[in-house]
Amino acid sequence: MAPLRVRSRRLTYRFYIPLISRLFPNFIITLPRMSLATMMRTLTSRALYMLGPVLIVATCGIVYSLSYTFWNIVIPLRYHTYSSAAAIIHQTIVIVLVANIIFNYFACVMTRNFPGAHYEKVVRQLALATGFEYPDNEEEVEMWRSSWRELVNGRLRRTRLNDRAKLNRKYGLDEESGMSPEECLKHDDGSTEDMHDIMRKAGIQPRGPGKTWMWIGPQDWTYHDRTRMPKPPRAHFDSVTQTLVLNMDHYCPWMFNTIGYFNYRYFVNFVMFVSIGMIYGAFITYHPFMLLDSVDYHMQITQSRKLFLDAAEEDQFHRKATFRYSEVQHLIPGVPTPHESMPLAFCFMICVAVGLSVTILFSFHLYLICTAQTTIEFHGNNMKKARCEEVGETYSNTYDLGVKRNFEQVWGRFNSWHKFWIVLLPSLREPEFLPVPIKGIDGRREKWKIGESEDNEESVELLQV
Repeated sequence: MAPLRVRSRRLTYRFYIPLISRLFPNFIITLPRMSLATMMRTLTSRALYMLGPVLIVATCGIVYSLSYTFWNIVIPLRYHTYSSAAAIIHQTIVIVLVANIIFNYFACVMTRNFPGAHYEKVVRQLALATGFEYPDNEEEVEMWRSSWRELVNGRLRRTRLNDRAKLNRKYGLDEESGMSPEECLKHDDGSTEDMHDIMRKAGIQPRGPGKTWMWIGPQDWTYHDRTRMPKPPRAHFDSVTQTLVLNMDHYCPWMFNTIGYFNYRYFVNFVMFVSIGMIYGAFITYHPFMLLDSVDYHMQITQSRKLFLDAAEEDQFHRKATFRYSEVQHLIPGVPTPHESMPLAFCFMICVAVGLSVTILFSFHLYLICTAQTTIEFHGNNMKKARCEEVGETYSNTYDLGVKRNFEQVWGRFNSWHKFWIVLLPSLREPEFLPVPIKGIDGRREKWKIGESEDNEESVELLQV
């Protein structure tokens, strides 16, 4: 048997910066043969990818400007010295926040999610836990592809038959009548409606073969045509980076990377610390910002101008000088000068705007973690809920194992909630649990070592069709 070729095995390092050359193979050649919709999607994906380095530089610039404003303007303005107790406390808080933001940001940017040595190890452990015989060569991959096609086609046929039975019951038809819903709903001119329109009128959600992952069970494996590899549960193909990603959440241009199984913890930590940092920044710059254009602010300028003019009367050199806003002195405690007004206003408005948007984003991902969903699964589960409501059923997420266990799925095990802060400390450890939460088994990766499947009493049966 010919060995299974995995093109990404040559990449053995843990971190990477995505290569632009990965996204442009034969792009110019294939562009004229694309449809307009495909061309627009492709160009959008390429543009989104190329935007990544620009946003990385912008992120670093924002972090630097806010840090500069804090240490060179806010601290001297509020405490006049860096060594007072209050100043030391504030500086310690900012150092901790900035260190965590920088660490989690670059860890998220540089941690790869596409197939490689770490990916293959996790995938084989997951196959062991779900009872899937992972193919070791191209022959076995081809066999799995054929069996998978038969499996999904059978599901589609059964689903269409069930939908047709619902329509027959809706319109009071039976097999003996030999009439179809299309024939019952003929117009006066003899034309018939589209089957999807008929289903919508009957309250049945039209379904097609487009989103294959919507038709499979929570632990079912599939086959991906573009990568020619088995597709694990919860994995999705990212059109921007052209890779298959475990637990794909979304592509983030600010991270210049896809958010998935290996870097989701870094992403959530980054968003969390940015939210805290922006709220803290808005709090500490609120008072100086509100003093801009105040009575004290203009009084300080007036007094500084008077002192400058008095000095000009005594000094021959100053008589020829012109008073500028850069000459304004700190005459009233806590009141900024015009030279400091622009950085302070920028800092406060950035903290408020970014803090509000990132806090909303963090709240959404906190909800996703509590309910054991990714962003993609959130939209898919909403569709599944709607379908269940149509038939009077209740939908439940199979991956949801409780709030504490869902948190452990992202951050790793912790003994109690008051020790949860320990798992938030900067760390380059890999995810502790398998990508797919499975009820009734220990999902820690250390329990599923490659080559030890038969002796393990815990097993999961694939959903049968």
